[in-house]
Amino acid sequence: MVFYEALCPDSKYFITKQLLPAYKNAAPIMEVQLVPYGKCAKQHNFENIDLIQKCFDSNHGSELMKLNGDATSALRPQVTFIPTITLDGSQGRQASILKDLLGEICKVAAGMDQAEKICKH
Repeated sequence: MVFYEALCPDSKYFITKQLLPAYKNAAPIMEVQLVPYGKCAKQHNFENIDLIQKCFDSNHGSELMKLNGDATSALRPQVTFIPTITLDGSQGRQASILKDLLGEICKVAAGMDQAEKICKH
């Protein structure tokens, strides 16, 4: 699971530089769930947030925010940095996950037939 804020520079960097390349290489051994939550747009003074605001203001947007907020709040240990990533339900090794997602996925998937082919690098 990737707990992130939609407009947060750190989240955007992780998604474009780690998550997407890892997924292109290792999709068969990955199950990705994105959990957007937070108020990063206001923290970083982004002005072009109309679409996000429309969703946020709708009933469905409120339901999604509650679900994602509950999931984020339930993390143990609690979130101290965004993005926060769990692999197989564990937050362990966040610094390594943020820098080498594919390598960390390969460690978790070690022993799986598909992982052996994907993780030879």
